[in-house]
Amino acid sequence: MVQQQSCDVVAITETRSWSSALGGYKLFRKDRKGRRGGGVALYISAAFDAVGIETNDNDEYLWDNCPPGLVDGIRGQNGAPVIQEEAVRELLSCVNVCKSTGPAGIHPRVMKELADELVKLLSIIYQQSWLTGEVPGDWKLANVTPIHKKGGKGDTGYRPVSLTSVPGRVMEQFILSIITQNLQDGQGLRPSQHGFRRGRSCLTNLVSFYDQVTRLVDAGRAVDVVYLDFSKAFGTVSHSTLLD
Repeated sequence: MVQQQSCDVVAITETRSWSSALGGYKLFRKDRKGRRGGGVALYISAAFDAVGIETNDNDEYLWDNCPPGLVDGIRGQNGAPVIQEEAVRELLSCVNVCKSTGPAGIHPRVMKELADELVKLLSIIYQQSWLTGEVPGDWKLANVTPIHKKGGKGDTGYRPVSLTSVPGRVMEQFILSIITQNLQDGQGLRPSQHGFRRGRSCLTNLVSFYDQVTRLVDAGRAVDVVYLDFSKAFGTVSHSTLLD
């Protein structure tokens, strides 16, 4: 049944025999060999290569750093990523129909329901936008809503939330994926960074920190911790410096 479906990855809970082979697959397992059952067999299609990772006993290397599969691995001569129609279709199918329409007045449900009709045109626009560095003017428009943060009711007590058009938001997902992938490949984002990363949180940061501290304490080493915070970091950073 597995071979008929041409599955790339197959995981089987072994309940009877540990001696199991499947043609065309590489077998990885975690069980009690020589006994009946008690483990899991993981079959990977032979078409894939197994890549070993040296962790040096550092659990940080085990974090999942695979970027979302939004951009095809093929790149042109100028190194520009190729935005595939299937990737656009996948994002359109995940559009939240409860979100705002934005200044374009196109409801997210329309984009989602007409994904098959829009995917080719949007993929061309996204690709050209990336290659030329130009963004359609309508995508730069936004409905700005002031949201109160804290303190007084003056202008400084509010932060703006921009509601942009749906096609522009989809394009943002591609840009985010491309930038994230390049940062990870170039070690611009270290494995120890947990803030503003998919699948990471304060909890994962604390777990990692706790693990490192307990290892040092168990080894009889002193541990000193310094916490730093920047007041109003997002509101005081120079925009011109970021753009340069």
